[in-house]
Amino acid sequence: MPMSSVFQQRLLPLLPKIIDHFGTPFHVFDEQGIIETGECVQKTLGAMPGGFREFFAVKALPTPAILKIMQRLGFRQNALIVNDALIALLPSMTRVRRVIPATAINRSG
Repeated sequence: MPMSSVFQQRLLPLLPKIIDHFGTPFHVFDEQGIIETGECVQKTLGAMPGGFREFFAVKALPTPAILKIMQRLGFRQNALIVNDALIALLPSMTRVRRVIPATAINRSG
């Protein structure tokens, strides 16, 4: 996914210091962007009649820090394989509401 211009403005001035400190390669996640997007999804879809609950696919980004952010935003976690379920159930994941295999979701209604 391309980097947003807002994230570029925040990251690029810090990049030389990050490289000096951590070396390369490394992964950088835009926490502020993730939170803003998650809040937008919840606000937009939460207004649907009958309510709406978004699920985050653990396999998409099985990083405990990201899973914590998604939990704070109210997203439930969808874990299809055992490894994903184990990550979602780490002791640090205090508010796991439900871990369900995608195959168990009733798609008919």
